[in-house]
Amino acid sequence: MSKSTNYSFKKVSLIVAGRHHTGFMDGTPIKAERNEDGIIPHVGADGFVTFAESADESGTITVTYKQNSPALDHVRQLYKAKKPFPISLDDQNDPRVKVGGTEAVVLKLPPLERGTEITGVEVQYYVADYDVK
Repeated sequence: MSKSTNYSFKKVSLIVAGRHHTGFMDGTPIKAERNEDGIIPHVGADGFVTFAESADESGTITVTYKQNSPALDHVRQLYKAKKPFPISLDDQNDPRVKVGGTEAVVLKLPPLERGTEITGVEVQYYVADYDVK
């Protein structure tokens, strides 16, 4: 039984409104998470615990693009359209994971920064029907 595995970011793809996005900043360019806990515990005065299931199925996918990423023009178009679109983050490494949803929006356009070095530009996608597969 092997005690090691390989990982490659080249096996990670981000599809936004049908387009494959590229031009990510190095480090941790993509972060995906639910906005709220799925289970909310409540402890009564006598110690009796009730687990409430949250109805909030939303999540956020935060992407850090390079300032010159070709994807940023697409991001601006999506923001101006103000219509929900599908988003999918597919990691084909082992273990394989896919997150996303069919109803995402760009929360706000990133600030414009320019300097002598290439900087990262953070974009947050709000996903109303966030799902992990």
